[in-house]
Amino acid sequence: MSLCVYAIAASNVGRLAVRGLADERLQAVAVGAIAAVVGEVPRIPRPTEEHLRRYDRVIRTLAARGSALLPARYGTQVEDLDELALVLGSRQDSLRRQLRAVRHRVQMTVRMTTSPMTSVGRGVRMKTGADYLRLRAQQAAQARSVPQFDPLRAAVRRWVRGERVERRGAVATVYHLVPRRAVDAYRRALERAAQEAGIRVMVSGPWPPYAFAATW
Repeated sequence: MSLCVYAIAASNVGRLAVRGLADERLQAVAVGAIAAVVGEVPRIPRPTEEHLRRYDRVIRTLAARGSALLPARYGTQVEDLDELALVLGSRQDSLRRQLRAVRHRVQMTVRMTTSPMTSVGRGVRMKTGADYLRLRAQQAAQARSVPQFDPLRAAVRRWVRGERVERRGAVATVYHLVPRRAVDAYRRALERAAQEAGIRVMVSGPWPPYAFAATW
């Protein structure tokens, strides 16, 4: 048996009226000011579509009943309570900061097509470590840059408390962390700005803050 880690929450998470992937009972294990929501399983189920959807239902149920939750990556596990306590104890400050950042906030996800990225630095020879670091910084900045999204970003800036951007080929995904109470206003403003700019987008959410939870 091992412990499947579902999420990180405040230590006063309360009663957990939801069961896990293997229909196991979930419990909150507190260390200091934070707690891990875990379930004891013989093994982690394979990440099939069915299991991933069930995992999301568990996370959404937990998120709806608390003010702050950091979802763990699917398949996160520890051997026992001692290992769990060691990890939580060593990351106490970092996890508390992340919980404060997502408190009373949810994730909105915006997808759109964009121009494919060009390869920054292809064929350039690296002479020093500083050259390599500069190239990596340029590549990271390019990955975050979606000029077509700028007018939409301006329309919702007042509600955005955090942003993450991913680009895969011609598809850009922008994750925004927004207050729960602002979801409807955010969606209306973004869709109106997209229509005015002639940009096709797909907006989904609210979701638990998956893209803002570097828990493990």
